[in-house]
Amino acid sequence: SFANGTLLTPSMSDPWNSPGLHRHLLRSIRDPHAPMKLRLSAIPSLAGWGFRFLRNSTPSCYLAATKANFLLAQYSVKAMRALTERLNLAYDSSFVGTLKIFRTKDGMDHALAISRMLSDYGLSYDVLKPHDLIDLEPALGPVKSELVGAMYFPGDGWGDPKKFADELLGLYRGNSGQFEHSRKVTRLLVEGNVIKGVICNDDTLLADTVIVAAGIGGGDLLASVGIKLPIQPVKGYTITIPLRDPDGPSYPIVDDSLHAAIVPLDGALRIAGTAEFCGRDYRIRQERIDTLIQLLVEIYPNLAPNLDLQYARAWAGLRPMSALGSPHIGPTPVKGLYVNGGHGQIGWTTAIGSASLLADLIDGTSPAIDPRPFFPLRTPTRQSMTND
Repeated sequence: SFANGTLLTPSMSDPWNSPGLHRHLLRSIRDPHAPMKLRLSAIPSLAGWGFRFLRNSTPSCYLAATKANFLLAQYSVKAMRALTERLNLAYDSSFVGTLKIFRTKDGMDHALAISRMLSDYGLSYDVLKPHDLIDLEPALGPVKSELVGAMYFPGDGWGDPKKFADELLGLYRGNSGQFEHSRKVTRLLVEGNVIKGVICNDDTLLADTVIVAAGIGGGDLLASVGIKLPIQPVKGYTITIPLRDPDGPSYPIVDDSLHAAIVPLDGALRIAGTAEFCGRDYRIRQERIDTLIQLLVEIYPNLAPNLDLQYARAWAGLRPMSALGSPHIGPTPVKGLYVNGGHGQIGWTTAIGSASLLADLIDGTSPAIDPRPFFPLRTPTRQSMTND
């Protein structure tokens, strides 16, 4: 998450394995600029996981995962705001909300249907006509005629995840916490179905409680003790561009149809997005970066002359994506061994909530939200979307 999209967005809790996804992935094979891209070279490694990913794209699974993700994300952002205030954390955070723009009526109708459903569980949103949108974000004036409308989500925010982690690490060390940096864990130490610690390259660290929160590496560690979770990497890109214009945008702009967002940072813009099913490939492909730059130019044509592209910083990261559409949080069949992984595109949004939920489970405290939709070895849920 070093240079991810920075967004904290309960409003974007719907999983990517939505109904009809298979058609988009098949078309993407020949399209280098497709927002969601499947690479042929990755198909062998994705075979079993991909089948489960698509199998869980039915309407019932999609809606159940959307509800679970939202409840976790909403709880997480509230907890993060409280933690930020209590510890006086500084990580370039803002909670003024996000704007989601739409170029087609169908796209807006789909987003509205999801938002109406989630409003029963606490999602707040405003529907904006193009002129209302420009009043809120004047920088979008040049593209007003291209948009059918927008939605404003006041409960969203953003922040720098690296600065956030650095702040917490400093506090942790200041309270005598020990952090073993650059130590590679090669496998888990289990005896008699009880966790005993972890094995590193050079020694063994003993512990009676172990949490595997290792991103795309978590699956390999768990597999070493016979636990198989459906998690695979899905690559995302960002590019951070210095901005000389003092009258730049004030709100993050999300273009849902392109799986992309533009976020104002201190003196810069970060463009984040795309989903690339490519296995464990960290390469930064120029055509994907070009797609993000083109998106920026299309949304903010007046800002293009003020962009310092020569100083732009490109980055790519692998999201640990669960085939079930929601993360894996909770105990495993091995006593003392827990999992916190598979969050996909909502990892930063749900970070504090996931940690709090897991801490409660370990301590034997009743969690603030229902943990069952996230248990690691659960089967896909198909419950109705009732307000339970």
